[in-house]
Amino acid sequence: MPLPPDHVHRLKQDLARHRDQLTRTVQQQMRLNTEIAVHNFVLNTAENMHVRALLDALADDPGLFARLNRDTAQVLSEYKVSVPDWVTVRVPSGYRAVRAEFSVNGSRFYVEWDTERGFDAGEDEIR
Repeated sequence: MPLPPDHVHRLKQDLARHRDQLTRTVQQQMRLNTEIAVHNFVLNTAENMHVRALLDALADDPGLFARLNRDTAQVLSEYKVSVPDWVTVRVPSGYRAVRAEFSVNGSRFYVEWDTERGFDAGEDEIR
């Protein structure tokens, strides 16, 4: 004997609600995973002793910015700073700053150190 029509109707409504809730939950999870990845990257970068040594050198010798801009890979190698291939390191033009740019789940982020403003990190601010 088949289920009564009103039971089937309620089941379909309930399943639709579960599908909607699952979609929302998966989207929330993706946002949380993105947030976790960004915070981990910022913390690991800012606390890395090789990165800090490079920043100390940049603070002591502003001319190093020009070298870093010209030959980023060489300077990073000299200071033993390893950069994942999904991260771009650059010197923004017109600034005495170094910036790491990366994407997580389709959103762009940056971590930056500037001789005037210090550290900054955020989403989607491309210079």
